[in-house]
Amino acid sequence: MSANKYKVLDLSALKWIALITMLIDHIAATMLQYFDIVEQLFNIDTEFIYNVMRGIGRISFPIFCFCIVEGFIHTRNIKKYLIRLFIFAVITEPIYDLAFFGIPLYLGYQNVLWTFLIAILMLMAIKKYDKNFIIRLFIILIFALIAWFLKTDYSHIGVIIIAVYYLFKEKFWVKFCATAVLFLDMAVAGAAITYFYNGKKGKGLKYLFYVFYPGHLLLLYIINSNISAYLMSLYQ
Repeated sequence: MSANKYKVLDLSALKWIALITMLIDHIAATMLQYFDIVEQLFNIDTEFIYNVMRGIGRISFPIFCFCIVEGFIHTRNIKKYLIRLFIFAVITEPIYDLAFFGIPLYLGYQNVLWTFLIAILMLMAIKKYDKNFIIRLFIILIFALIAWFLKTDYSHIGVIIIAVYYLFKEKFWVKFCATAVLFLDMAVAGAAITYFYNGKKGKGLKYLFYVFYPGHLLLLYIINSNISAYLMSLYQ
């Protein structure tokens, strides 16, 4: 039986899976402070629910990394790709900081778009040295260190896994094993899902992730702010 029979997911479908699992993760991460209240009110094991939601969320990152590599390979204009990432990284940063840290500027952790931006710059560099393994390895290490120094989401590990996905684009099991080794969690399920990619772009969702990423974080921040205000009013 041909393996192509199972290649049923286009790039748009992969993005939707990544977006939904990321949303589940971020709901849990931003609303952790309310889980104890829910447990007291309804006698529910919220710790288990929290861990399940965070586990599901780990599926998203390898899929996004896969999509970043596909975008890099197939984009017609890499400069526009970089500019778009940079603009949305800047727009997202204060929203990201508000959603996760409660302040509009937190230098201790940066949103994942910076990781993707650094990774694409890395891919541009290693593409120029397709015959020199040592130089490629050095480039990967340099950009991984940049991500680590800037404290971007997924940091150096994110940059390294994108490099692996690019260099071993046609070797699924190499990418799968690298994900398993580097993450040691449910991220491996995200890598597994990319196996079903059929090479098709699908319906145009060019700006969906860029809008959805800051948009859902802003919505979560607004919801959390209103919940906090309501709870504070109960004790006044």
